[in-house]
Amino acid sequence: MKISRGTWALLGVVLVWSLPSIFQHYLARHYDVWTQNFYRYLIGFISILPLALWELKKGARMDGKSALACLWPALPNAIHQVAQTTAVVVMLPGLYMVLGRFSVILAAIMALIFFPDERYIIRHWKFQVGVGLGLAGMAGLCGWIPFYASGRGEQMDDVLIGLLMTAAFSWALYGVMVKRFVIHINAGLAFAAISFFTTLIQFPLMMWFGHPELPLQTSWQVNAILVFSAIICIGVGHTLYLWAIAEFGVAVSQNTLFLCPIGTMAVSYIFFGETITLKQGILAGLLLIGAALALNVPRKEKSPT
Repeated sequence: MKISRGTWALLGVVLVWSLPSIFQHYLARHYDVWTQNFYRYLIGFISILPLALWELKKGARMDGKSALACLWPALPNAIHQVAQTTAVVVMLPGLYMVLGRFSVILAAIMALIFFPDERYIIRHWKFQVGVGLGLAGMAGLCGWIPFYASGRGEQMDDVLIGLLMTAAFSWALYGVMVKRFVIHINAGLAFAAISFFTTLIQFPLMMWFGHPELPLQTSWQVNAILVFSAIICIGVGHTLYLWAIAEFGVAVSQNTLFLCPIGTMAVSYIFFGETITLKQGILAGLLLIGAALALNVPRKEKSPT
């Protein structure tokens, strides 16, 4: 059986996007939120340029109107980056990733409202059962993982909960706006433009709140990790995500990201000592089954024109 490009893209996204909160949590020891976000996105933009130029050489085109349309998803993307990085500074990565899956619910609701072509997916029993199992796993994990920040015994306050909800909402909105405004554009060119606008938005924030001189004051090892995380998680990850949305739509692509907390928890356990109990493993399995069901919703054939 031939595996489609969209399926490979989804698998790649799950692998790559298990890592951002790991990198952000580590880099928070050396970079403030504003500076980290700007430089990671600047490097991500630079890393995607070769792909964009290659697509142009192959004949892909993007006019000024299409390029400007990429500003719309860049706005919630920039908000998401700030909210996510701020939350990860005071939380362990696995816990953040689990709670961040609330964006799947929001994305499904937005897709139901804005995209009639995705409503048949949301009504399908596989998608409904898959989302239900995923939510059950998430709710259970939220109940068994203590609501504490960075293991210091500080109870999660309203500000942190607000950051989590902001990150979830803006990420769901990003996926919706990608399909609404730029899904007709070549994926490499689209994310090059989105990352360019995201970087522009973050530049004044860094200059006002951050410390632009930090790369010169930080060790080359830390800077190397920052560069690597930007290339993999931003340049590669977002391009794969656009390919996945193009084939599977917003709702299915978002639901499959239920798998990411599993990888994040495993890596966080190794590097930060974030524990995973048997109960958490069972609940993580529910996420896996739910994502697999949602991914296997039969695609509706387009009527010939």
